[in-house]
Amino acid sequence: MKHLRYLGLILLMAVSFYSCSDDEVGQTDRQPGVTAQEWGTDEMFFGDFQKKDYNFTAAASWTATTDASDWCTVTASGEAGQSVLTVTLQANTTGSARTCTVTVVVSGHQGAHFNITQQTKSGGGAAADPVNEYVDEYLAEKYLWNEEYRTMERDLSIPYVDYDDNFLHNTLMNMKGNTLDKKTRYNADGTSYTSLYSYLNRYPVTGTRAISAGGHVNHGIQKDGNVMSYGFVNMIPVLFIDGVGLAPMGVYSGSPADRAGVGRGDFILAVNGQEITESNYYMMAYELLYPSSGSVEVYVMGEQEPVTLEPVSLDPTPIEHHEVIDFGGARVGYLVYDSFNAAYDEDLLSVLGEMKSAGVTDLILDLRYNGGGHVITSNMLCSCIAGTATDGKVYQYYRYNDDRMAKPTVTAQETGNWYDESVNRFAEDFYGTRGSNYYYSNLGDFALELDRLYVIISENTASASEAVINSLRGIDIPVTLIGTRSNGKNVGMESTSFQQGSYYYEFAPITFEGYNAKMNGVNPEGLEPDFEVEDWDNGFMPFGATEPAVAVALQQITGQTPETAVATRAQGMKIKRISSPLAKPLHPEGMIVPARTEE
Repeated sequence: MKHLRYLGLILLMAVSFYSCSDDEVGQTDRQPGVTAQEWGTDEMFFGDFQKKDYNFTAAASWTATTDASDWCTVTASGEAGQSVLTVTLQANTTGSARTCTVTVVVSGHQGAHFNITQQTKSGGGAAADPVNEYVDEYLAEKYLWNEEYRTMERDLSIPYVDYDDNFLHNTLMNMKGNTLDKKTRYNADGTSYTSLYSYLNRYPVTGTRAISAGGHVNHGIQKDGNVMSYGFVNMIPVLFIDGVGLAPMGVYSGSPADRAGVGRGDFILAVNGQEITESNYYMMAYELLYPSSGSVEVYVMGEQEPVTLEPVSLDPTPIEHHEVIDFGGARVGYLVYDSFNAAYDEDLLSVLGEMKSAGVTDLILDLRYNGGGHVITSNMLCSCIAGTATDGKVYQYYRYNDDRMAKPTVTAQETGNWYDESVNRFAEDFYGTRGSNYYYSNLGDFALELDRLYVIISENTASASEAVINSLRGIDIPVTLIGTRSNGKNVGMESTSFQQGSYYYEFAPITFEGYNAKMNGVNPEGLEPDFEVEDWDNGFMPFGATEPAVAVALQQITGQTPETAVATRAQGMKIKRISSPLAKPLHPEGMIVPARTEE
């Protein structure tokens, strides 16, 4: 399997030591010969070839044996003092769990023994899927709740059906302690469901992934390539008194939909002459978001004739909209940014450079649809917003699982973060503005040097987006929030990717919890807005100065109240959202750090 790395899965179920009686080890009544041992009474392993070193202190020379030498072997002997007992297990292909006893005899002293149980790899005799084996080993080492995970019986034969029906999802949903990896979400009708932040996505291997183009940033994170599109970013179904429609949440600038004037504020009532209904809206929306054929006719409320759209090969940039708004004597940058996708860092820096050249005095950062993404981009954007105020400051502190926190030197090397003994956390500094500090790019060239920030948020604002707010507040940059309560995701992932067979897999389990420089984390209930403004108010409004949330930000910046747009197409009609946005995101979400494990 390409890129798979054996991560040495070891599962510990106890930390207590079992001292043997004289009869159990064939000795007379003597002083204990084993101290400071790392094994517990019962050690649990799951399948496959495994090797584990246990440290202990021996009072004298010692020997070790096992009563199942055909599949469990141990270090034969050693001298007094600091010692290591190595246990090696062969793959368990028996279809059931098996147990053996390891005995340590210390010359002239009381010895010790402990039990080893080895479960089957697949948890039921069926063949383990190689993808699941890799996921299992990674979780056992790095998952934030790996201690509980290691004690579970896991079925590695579970097939991958979909992103929410696979080994990862089915196993983690059965855990009890990983509450920060689970989120209760609500449908438009008020019903609730639970989802995971950790994910395992797979895609057919088609074509190649191109390195992100650009001259300033050289981290090499890849773009997924263009997609065929009419230009709709996402949409939701809506219910009228006498029918159903689709409301675009945004369109890509310069796309066919944008050129035809179809976008936020519109309601699509029919596609190719077929009315949208409660039974077909998902199919209709999917076709508009991911064209499978050629041109399409869409019927927009209030228009006399249908609009014809031709799909084009389009770069799905996370920068949905940007402009400089001159209002009330201020020059205000406005950026609608829907994912911290590092492959588009060059594009983001270009926009920031334009705003810097325009002399913006404030920035309205619209993250209402931004579910997060790469931590490096979140850090970079913060550094450019606040400029020299970030130099030498902590961007985020991180807490990993207990195993990794107990090994600060190893974990620091593995993650690239430094260990701050004063708070018992690992730290990542802001990139700041000094020199070629961001993958050979000098962020000082793009720094806006703002002493405050206005951010538009919603329940879709999560993770790396919330980290921008929390991290800037951690260094006393005032951040005013406008919109509705954010998601409340204060945990992140060390992601990895690999290919198995004809599929490409993206794997991102929760491995850390984040805090700002003041050691404050994001409230799991979400960040409360300073000014509450609904994104949906009987319709969406076009992005710009008259959009309600933007208008509130401009009023706070200038003290003057701009004109606010209204849903003119739907005046006098009560429109209800049927469900949440329909499309899966094209860009990364979460608080993602690429894994630094060896190839």
